[in-house]
Amino acid sequence: MHANKDSKGICNLFVVIVAFMAELSSGIKDPAIGSTIVFDNVHMNLGDAFNPANGVFVAKVAGVYVFHLTVSTPLATSNHVSFFIF
Repeated sequence: MHANKDSKGICNLFVVIVAFMAELSSGIKDPAIGSTIVFDNVHMNLGDAFNPANGVFVAKVAGVYVFHLTVSTPLATSNHVSFFIF
């Protein structure tokens, strides 16, 4: 929530909504360690904080952010997934 005063000194409150939802349209195999996975199917990008060109989300507004990640792998494999936020 942000506040500002108009020319008459009246305080106006407004809410800035930041949210995005993106997914891969196809699987990836053996991505390089430390690489950024760029999601090519962006369903929603409110506030334009997610850059679909480079896969980077920038928190432009102070607040609490929640990230949810779902990863699927073949049954016969052993995998390790790390999710880093910088």
